Amino acid sequence: EPAMQLKHGLLLGLLTILLAATGCDSKFKDCQTVIDAINASVERIKKAEVGGSEPEKMAKQFQDFAKIAEEEADKLAGIKVETKELKDMVDEYATMAKEVAGAAKELAGAMEELTKIAKDAETKPSPDLLDKMKEVEKKGDAAQKKLDAATSKEDPLVDKINKFCGAG
Repeated sequence: EPAMQLKHGLLLGLLTILLAATGCDSKFKDCQTVIDAINASVERIKKAEVGGSEPEKMAKQFQDFAKIAEEEADKLAGIKVETKELKDMVDEYATMAKEVAGAAKELAGAMEELTKIAKDAETKPSPDLLDKMKEVEKKGDAAQKKLDAATSKEDPLVDKINKFCGAG
């Protein structure tokens, strides 16, 4: 008779574990989907390097970067997640990626304006070009601050997702 109790206890324990695992199954799948998607997005965005000192080249790089960030934000926003709390975090991450894209577009615009001013200085110099350049620099600085503010949200969001998913 003690052997029978042990079997029943073991079966009851297995049943409890199975039921608990099934309840967590959707959260686990959602977490895996989200983590994989964010990691893929980050890798793609990292490949879109921006740098150098030539405004014309940097404008194109920022435009490309913005386009990729926007595409990745749309992909993330479109992920099917059943766990509401996690879906909210994914939406927050997608919003942050859109902010990054917007700031990158503004930086691209400033770089394009600087390129135009430099070309104008060569062909038709005028005293107001310096003022225009200062104005564009202010726009560029403001856009850089927006970019910094948006990207500063990423680590805390990733930590929040990892904590929720039990990976951190």
